[in-house]
Amino acid sequence: MNKRSFHTVILIVCVLLVVGLRLIDPDKLGFQLFGFKWPMHCLLRHAFGTRCALCGMTHSLCATARGDISQALKYHLLGPALFGFIIFEIIYRMWAIAVSPKRVGWIIRKLHSGLIVLIIIAIFVNWILYLGGRLI
Repeated sequence: MNKRSFHTVILIVCVLLVVGLRLIDPDKLGFQLFGFKWPMHCLLRHAFGTRCALCGMTHSLCATARGDISQALKYHLLGPALFGFIIFEIIYRMWAIAVSPKRVGWIIRKLHSGLIVLIIIAIFVNWILYLGGRLI
């Protein structure tokens, strides 16, 4: 797969993700999409009674996609930031496709990689703080 195809696939996935997050209607038992219920539960929470690093993230992303940031922050503190990163991915991939076959500048690549690492670290720091009793 060449770089342009790779960027196109990631772009399509991110756009479908944003559209899907806008269409999904989450509730306590799972999700509803086009009138169909999709049960979804955190196995770690049900097995051990503790939240995983991403518990509440889907609800948070759905709330962010609807523009309800305060509710999104109640579900997961990093949901709006991750949603912002998905939007950044869409812009980044469109730009990468536009400049292809030229190489994307190293500053942009480093910024992109740094954002990915920062999001992953923030998710785990948030989880550690939650497990330590500092966050709800």
